[in-house]
Amino acid sequence: MGDLELVMADVTRSHRSQTPIYDGTAKVIASWWYGGHSHAFTGLNMSGRIYMPELLAEIDGAIEYVRKSPANHWDAHKRVNDQGTRRHNLAALEALKVYVQYHKNRGPQEGWGRVWVDVLTPEDEYSILEGE
Repeated sequence: MGDLELVMADVTRSHRSQTPIYDGTAKVIASWWYGGHSHAFTGLNMSGRIYMPELLAEIDGAIEYVRKSPANHWDAHKRVNDQGTRRHNLAALEALKVYVQYHKNRGPQEGWGRVWVDVLTPEDEYSILEGE
């Protein structure tokens, strides 16, 4: 499984269990969106730091970007296209938003450099987004 499949497996697990996504999943989603002026996405990706108001604003901006992108732009936009479909991106960003609201503000996390999305159990395989 690649990162996209692992992220979507955890998004599905999170949705079904009504619990936040795992740290590694949050880090991967942030890595898809950080760069340029995305300081809050960068903080989460690089150190696990959450500054809630700024990060929620960046997540909302990314959600708006995904929703408003025309189909031809969507297909041509490499960063987004590499991470799957519009639906995958929206589900991942919404799950990240829940994660941030759950963890609230926090500083850099010890050992964050070793955190990444990991293999999940077969029960966690993503089917919600594929089956609906």
